[in-house]
Amino acid sequence: MAEKKLTHLEKAVSAMMMVFIEKLKDNDKLTKQQFKELLREELPSFVDQAGECGDEIFQDVDLDKDGAVDFKEFSMLVASYAWVHFEAIQELIKALDSVE
Repeated sequence: MAEKKLTHLEKAVSAMMMVFIEKLKDNDKLTKQQFKELLREELPSFVDQAGECGDEIFQDVDLDKDGAVDFKEFSMLVASYAWVHFEAIQELIKALDSVE
């Protein structure tokens, strides 16, 4: 049987899920501290451009105001980040491709 390869998008979604899951401790949602750590480690340019340490971003992402971020809320943040930074990400991809 031939081994099925993941598409680029499937790899990206899997990577996003793994980043979220790796930050979880004992529950299925990120605490405010876990969320802020994730932002600093995985999306530092997002935090730098916002000029915030994550408190205001957390308040915006925590849509149901339960004091935690679930995967749906996290996914919406990542999609928003990609949408807002679309052109810059395209330029980065082009630059990386030209190096290879």
